[in-house]
Amino acid sequence: SSLMSAPAPPRIAIIGAGVIGLTCALHLARDHGYDVTVYDECDPLAQTSTKAAAYWMPYLSQGEGLLSDAEITYQWLKGLYKGEGSKFILAGKAKRIRGDMSLPDWDPIVRGHLKQEEGKITYTFDTYLVETNECLEWLSSKIKLAKGKFIRERVTPARLVELMQEYDCVVNCVGYYAKELTGDSLLELRQGILLFYEKDTIVKALGLNTQQDLEYLPLIISDGTTKEPTYLMRHKYNWILGGSAFPEVRAVDGALIQDIKKRTSHLWPGLQGLSRLPDPVKYTSGLRPVRNPLRLEVDSVHGNLVHNYGHGGSGWTLAWGCALRTYALVSSVLTKR
Repeated sequence: SSLMSAPAPPRIAIIGAGVIGLTCALHLARDHGYDVTVYDECDPLAQTSTKAAAYWMPYLSQGEGLLSDAEITYQWLKGLYKGEGSKFILAGKAKRIRGDMSLPDWDPIVRGHLKQEEGKITYTFDTYLVETNECLEWLSSKIKLAKGKFIRERVTPARLVELMQEYDCVVNCVGYYAKELTGDSLLELRQGILLFYEKDTIVKALGLNTQQDLEYLPLIISDGTTKEPTYLMRHKYNWILGGSAFPEVRAVDGALIQDIKKRTSHLWPGLQGLSRLPDPVKYTSGLRPVRNPLRLEVDSVHGNLVHNYGHGGSGWTLAWGCALRTYALVSSVLTKR
């Protein structure tokens, strides 16, 4: 008797190669054996995900189940940091300035410490900081090892209809482009701007002797009381000053750069020298896809289309938890076909 061949795995199209799309692709291909193809007109290293501050902290995201997603992703980052992600994930303290003595709703995940110091109310917690380019390259390599494929193509609304006919399930992870792709009127943008500086430049601006003198600062300092998000963080290769959450796209000019430098110089005692920094080595400007609530669901019209977008400023904070929930939605789609 002849052996029956195993059924072909489900064919899944992922639209979007940012952190949300790549974590979904990895989970579906590596952990569940699906035949996954990622579509995007841009290389992963050209995504909005590479223009993010990229540290774990829920921000500009709303919806049911997000605390669970954040906790799952926190543990995922922790596992990567202790394993093969040690080269592109940093661990350290984050100090968040708050307007009152209340704990954030995500405190049970990190069990931080709230106190008054230097005339400010601060919340200090353990977090993880991601080198975005290296992590996206790692995700891409793991997807390819799991036999996932990448196709460089801009998916238009008409092409989306074709993909739904070609694949068993399509997962929409395109971020802000979902406004054009699906006509989602609930999706809004918040422009985020980051300034990058070499470590030696920061040491000189703060009047310190060596880079070791900077160790008195936490990995990240951020202020939750300012109109625009304001933070200073130590990445592996650069220091980053930020930021913004403008509801429209603004040109990054000298006045805007000076405003960010001035705001970060007021974050904490001893940082006044940041206002006198020269122009940054580079800056990035990206569009956060903000939606209330975040969209993680099966489309109400197209039965084999799953949406996973609208994470605001929390893509790197929610990605793995949302990938697991996406699998559950994809699985429910497949059982009905």
